[in-house]
Amino acid sequence: MKRSFKQVVGIVCGAVMGVFAFEASAQAWPSKPITFYISIAPGSVFESTFRVMAAEASKILGQPLIVENKVGAGGKIGLQALMSAPNDGYTIGMSYSGAMVTRVVLDEGFNIQPGKDYIPVTVSFLSPFVIAANASAPFKDLSGMLAYAKANPGKLGVSGTSPSSNAHLSWEMLKAMTGANINVVTHRGEAPAVIDLLNGSVTAAVVSGSIKPHFDSGKAFGIATTGSKRWSAFPNLPTLDESGVKGFNVYGWYGIVLPVGTPMSIVARVHDAFTRPLATPEMKKRLLDGGMEPGGNSPEEFAALVRSDIERWRPVLLKANIKLE
Repeated sequence: MKRSFKQVVGIVCGAVMGVFAFEASAQAWPSKPITFYISIAPGSVFESTFRVMAAEASKILGQPLIVENKVGAGGKIGLQALMSAPNDGYTIGMSYSGAMVTRVVLDEGFNIQPGKDYIPVTVSFLSPFVIAANASAPFKDLSGMLAYAKANPGKLGVSGTSPSSNAHLSWEMLKAMTGANINVVTHRGEAPAVIDLLNGSVTAAVVSGSIKPHFDSGKAFGIATTGSKRWSAFPNLPTLDESGVKGFNVYGWYGIVLPVGTPMSIVARVHDAFTRPLATPEMKKRLLDGGMEPGGNSPEEFAALVRSDIERWRPVLLKANIKLE
């Protein structure tokens, strides 16, 4: 269909005006309350920390952030809700490595990518893990644990907390890097895993920093931590890398995401609102007390982290034949 010159000019002007209106709207943002999706169920230190962060971000942005928990399918439901939301800046979400990496590798129908399906804004915090052992374990350090596993193939029972969690994957990574014959069992979360660790049903477990009181009481002790550097919560514990498993580096990370197509001016302001509080003494203390380390990287660095973790974990996950529940 041929259009007249006047019609063409009208279409072009309409498109240009639409762009101007969109940019003007972005510049006026935010002019009303913002919805904040949290993909974690209430009750955990991670969920409560994001609520505090949302409150701090609302002070910077000058509008309330209304929290909605979008929980289920290992973070998939929350991320899907965020991706289907309007890209006008009035819906912000948080997600984490379990949803953005593990779920992507294991769920053939969820092959999402940063930049294409969502905008990664910043990693808010990272959480390494610690290998904890029951007080009566027949070893005292990593070399002893691996020697025991070699001498007793399949008899060393350990917990990776929830199926396909970062704790579970830490054991699978350790098995892949050392060839250790370890029997990994999973639980419905960390709490029952710790109970089984303390009563001796499992000899060791990969857990969060919440295990520290049981170290202090003598009911359990630490073997090593999973991060790339020593964890401030356990300064006397070596990393797995220091203990001889060179290159071992596992963190759970949690960050801020936006719908794809959100104007970059809004992305920059969301980034500022969620990273500026990380530098305050109050937030630093809260993170440290909760066994977390502050993040604050750029959208580009966050996207690169997601892509590299997908490629790093893919062979481990497929070799371990881990199935989603």
